[in-house]
Amino acid sequence: MTSKLKDISPKFLKDWLRDSGLESDLDYLSGSSLEAIIDASWFRCMKQAPTMLKICIIYSGMHKWVAAEVSERMDLPIEILASDLGILGGLSEGEGELLSVGDTEKILRLCSLIGHVGIIVEESGLCTNFDAASWFSAWLYSPLPAIASDLPARLIGTSEGIDYLRQQVDAMQSAAYL
Repeated sequence: MTSKLKDISPKFLKDWLRDSGLESDLDYLSGSSLEAIIDASWFRCMKQAPTMLKICIIYSGMHKWVAAEVSERMDLPIEILASDLGILGGLSEGEGELLSVGDTEKILRLCSLIGHVGIIVEESGLCTNFDAASWFSAWLYSPLPAIASDLPARLIGTSEGIDYLRQQVDAMQSAAYL
């Protein structure tokens, strides 16, 4: 697999990526790199990636195998993840297949939130070997009083829903009730 620089359409993004020297990060986070392993470190990198790099990933597309690996890390059937994210074409892998811009953004935002959870727990110093993806998945499918005891998973299909869930995670960190 090669760098996806040529696949990014807005010229200013190509220029930014080239000038930033982050082409290898684009390849790693989008699944173009054979070295990409979807683990706690990958989720953390996704969360901490510069906004412009995230935009480059969205425009260039994420490989479907990344979504399949994220689903596996979450201990969640890929069909359920695709349905809850509102990805109509599904996430079944195809060799070299890329997700659409919209679907890439949904996966990216979900992964960034998983990375956020991992960073919070890591910074607390209270837990070693914490599996943020698995914990987050369990939390998504547990009733949440803040949304009338409905499942947070019902909100992951929109950017506003992901933002709301991030607020809920931050509230848990500070022990606030929203």
